Amino acid sequence: AVVVGRIYLARSVYAFLADKTGMGNTGETIIFNKHRVPLNRLRERDDVNFQLKLHDKASFLAVKGMTGIVEITDYRGSPALAAYTNIPRLKWGFIAKQDQGEIYSPIYVMLKQIIVLLIIFTFIVSIIALFVTNRMFRPMYSLIEVANKIVAGNFNQRIEARRTDEISYIARAFNSMADHLVSELDFQRTCSDIIEEMAATIDLADFSNKLLKKLVEVTGSSIGAFYVLSEDQSEFKPLISIGVGTDAINSFQAERL
Repeated sequence: AVVVGRIYLARSVYAFLADKTGMGNTGETIIFNKHRVPLNRLRERDDVNFQLKLHDKASFLAVKGMTGIVEITDYRGSPALAAYTNIPRLKWGFIAKQDQGEIYSPIYVMLKQIIVLLIIFTFIVSIIALFVTNRMFRPMYSLIEVANKIVAGNFNQRIEARRTDEISYIARAFNSMADHLVSELDFQRTCSDIIEEMAATIDLADFSNKLLKKLVEVTGSSIGAFYVLSEDQSEFKPLISIGVGTDAINSFQAERL
């Protein structure tokens, strides 16, 4: 006995295969026989004349009984990404494919967005780094500038130390060092002036007068007196004074020193 059956693909499988929901502008499904001849209408060809034969890798693997996903060049000559499988009982193959350009387009858009975000992020980080670096090193540049001015002889230069970080501590230490240096220089200058006065004076009264004036000037005093030891070396007597008369100043015993 021979049983003959007729399958109306148009009433069964074609309606399913013709549904392109979620497949974009280039996606389609193809069902084909063991000779790799499509059995349904193709997206780019409305007729089904069974003259077209598929030559891509996906159809070849499907009729071999395999299942998988592979990049192919489809019947239109366009690069596509195809998922394939085999229908064992009928020895048919099935392919669902879509152009690579359409599949990868969202990925390319996402990559472009990521690149733009990275550029923006890098720009923002660079601006922040430039601001932080400038804020950190500006006091150092000021310190170097003030140090060079002090070396050049401008001893009144100081660094503003308004911050509370390590740079401010360095600035205050530098200012303290500069103040100490100025004090040392002033002291050395005073000693040098006194030595010059001593070397240029022969008379004791003249020497004592110049020396006392210099000491009063340096110390900022309003009263000063110069004493000399008596001939018997028993007491010190006032020789000259500034700001007060010598008659108002008492002598004192040498043994008190």
